[in-house]
Amino acid sequence: MKLPLTACLLASLLGLAVGNLIVNGGFESPLTDRWECSRCQMQVTSSDKHSGSHSVQITNRFKYFDGLAQTIHVTPGQYYHVSAWVKFLNDHPKQNIGIHMEFTFPDGKHEYPSAALHNLAVSSDGWFHLVGGFTAPDTALQKSRLYFQSGPSEQVKYAVDDVSVVPQTNQNVSRAYLDQMIDKQRKSNIKIQVHTASGINLADVQIHVLQKKKLFPFGTAVRGSKYNYNVAGGRYGDFIHKHFNWAVPENSLKWPAIEPTRGKKNFQRPLDMIHRLKSQGLKVRGHNLVWSVPKYVQGWVKQLNGGELRRVVQDHIQEVMNVTHGL
Repeated sequence: MKLPLTACLLASLLGLAVGNLIVNGGFESPLTDRWECSRCQMQVTSSDKHSGSHSVQITNRFKYFDGLAQTIHVTPGQYYHVSAWVKFLNDHPKQNIGIHMEFTFPDGKHEYPSAALHNLAVSSDGWFHLVGGFTAPDTALQKSRLYFQSGPSEQVKYAVDDVSVVPQTNQNVSRAYLDQMIDKQRKSNIKIQVHTASGINLADVQIHVLQKKKLFPFGTAVRGSKYNYNVAGGRYGDFIHKHFNWAVPENSLKWPAIEPTRGKKNFQRPLDMIHRLKSQGLKVRGHNLVWSVPKYVQGWVKQLNGGELRRVVQDHIQEVMNVTHGL
């Protein structure tokens, strides 16, 4: 018998479909086959790989955006699923890695959208799955190029294996294929040993297994304006409690919601939300303490500068940490 283990995203299953645009994604043929490494060193190795016989190691980068790359041909307006297995070879305080696209247009302009991102991994984690996707611009392109960007430090070294870029349409995916991938990727074998009294025919024994809760963290953002005002059994709260075991306040813990006007603070909404979520068995994590995107910064904060701005920001961070500590 097989039972689900994780709530994997459907997209991660689709990445196993045929039609990979990447040439030599497993690094089994000569490395010069379509791969390049701008201002860095790449070396194929058989001593450490995710699958097959080889992987590639990237070292001696000059800038954070230097790394493994391949030029591919994409269809305008098409969505592509992106997948790769990555392993960090050393550690850095701010370590992350992402897959990006570089689109070059006939007029010479460029766009650099992110296709996948993984933060805060360390070398001891071993191989981890970097997965995501992108939609090609719905216009003519002069060139499209996939590249790995690691950093923010160029000191980060990493290995890559099993790279794929797969177009996704309704025709790519059949129900039978999805069932096959769900059975392979989201389930694992378990053994149940049953002891019965003498005289009972085992053929007459039926076993029913009911999943009571999810072990894998499965969460969502919770909107305070809907959640807090439906305490008496509202459908929104019921849905959150039934389907998730982790939650994050969507906006209620953000600075503009707590202190839209200087000195007028209200922590009641996020605290009510946190207490209620936890009473329902959900784990809760916080959101950003400060956010530097101009349109999401209060007007009164924008008027501050220098030492006063630094002090106000530090005071806000400390206050939020004190209020939420231990919840």
